[in-house]
Amino acid sequence: MLSFWALFLFVLSFTPLSKDRYLLPVLTFFCFMAVASFRFAIGSLAGRGKFLQGAVVFLCLAAVAAPWLPLIWRSQREFGSDSRKEMIAWIRTNLPGDAVIAHDSRIWPEHDDTLAADFSVPQKRIAAQHFLSEFKSIEQLRRAGATHAVVTGKFYRDLIEGAEVVPVRADQNFYFELAKRSTSLWRAQRGAILYLHPGLDVYELPR
Repeated sequence: MLSFWALFLFVLSFTPLSKDRYLLPVLTFFCFMAVASFRFAIGSLAGRGKFLQGAVVFLCLAAVAAPWLPLIWRSQREFGSDSRKEMIAWIRTNLPGDAVIAHDSRIWPEHDDTLAADFSVPQKRIAAQHFLSEFKSIEQLRRAGATHAVVTGKFYRDLIEGAEVVPVRADQNFYFELAKRSTSLWRAQRGAILYLHPGLDVYELPR
């Protein structure tokens, strides 16, 4: 076990993987070693009384865990819902059947058959290859037949709000114009779990 983390990092360094999640096995091992070391350190300070040791360990771990409880609660709440499905339900009920919806690429899971029924709508859809700004202008969206647009806040709100890191392939001016000239019909705020709550807006395009 003591050599696992070094071997894992050595192998990982020869791969193109760069996301934080690939370090989870190492981080889990570090947490285990920290807790074990903490337990033995507290045991030596508290003497040989098992009850006293257990009480001290419990109080210390409770104090360490307490600041994380709000984050755990928020994550649990967000994993229990999906703003994309809420948007789909709203579209089914509130948009006319002949509407044509243009949207960013990642809103609908195109290649997942298990989710196809949950994300199906009677309206016709026009999917951008990546970002809706590939259409260059609202007029071009209208010429493509679109009557409504759905944009993912994970992409375009960073552009509008002036974040330091923005998608380099997205056109900032397009999203400014879309927010200014179109009518906002439905909005979901961005959450901590971006796969489920990326921040969504449904717009009616100007005629």
